[in-house]
Amino acid sequence: MALVGSCYLYTWGAPEFFFMLILGLICDFYLVKLTALSSGRLRKWLLGINITLNVGMLAVVKYLNFFVDSFSSLFKLFGGEGLQIAQIVLAVGCAIICTSLSAAIG
Repeated sequence: MALVGSCYLYTWGAPEFFFMLILGLICDFYLVKLTALSSGRLRKWLLGINITLNVGMLAVVKYLNFFVDSFSSLFKLFGGEGLQIAQIVLAVGCAIICTSLSAAIG
């Protein structure tokens, strides 16, 4: 139920990134299933991949605008043109979604 509520909050806050959310959920689901069925070294690799994907997605959503704005200001300071990207909004439910399926491993 928390997952459905988080999806609703994410879609309400940033509907343009809904497909990124669904892709993340599908990847999490299958990585967790594979991790549960595996053992030893493969299990550790799958867990590392899952954590990397989730933290990477969170980092892009949360910090990409900050870094692009910082580099843009630096380029403008030296006479260059500023960088522009689409503004990514951190939705309310994103952090819950990124950790909900990963928590099943623990």
